[in-house]
Amino acid sequence: MAVNDCNFLGFCGNDPKVNHTDGGLTVANVSLGVTKKGYTDKNGKVFEDKTNWVPLVFFGKLAEIVEQYVQKGNKLYVKGEFQTR
Repeated sequence: MAVNDCNFLGFCGNDPKVNHTDGGLTVANVSLGVTKKGYTDKNGKVFEDKTNWVPLVFFGKLAEIVEQYVQKGNKLYVKGEFQTR
């Protein structure tokens, strides 16, 4: 049995880019900035914040909701499946 489940909490780096396929399916793309906060270790070494950008793709009804309600700077919690292209 395999588990492919991802959870991300971050801020939208751009307004959704929305397209429609020839078959009428709505597709929305958003980049989500996920930041790991910096810290100081026990030796006094300072580690700065590090942001990773996660490309997200939404399809169908969910893409329509993203198009209507999501914009750059919004905080999002996203749960989904990880897939590479």
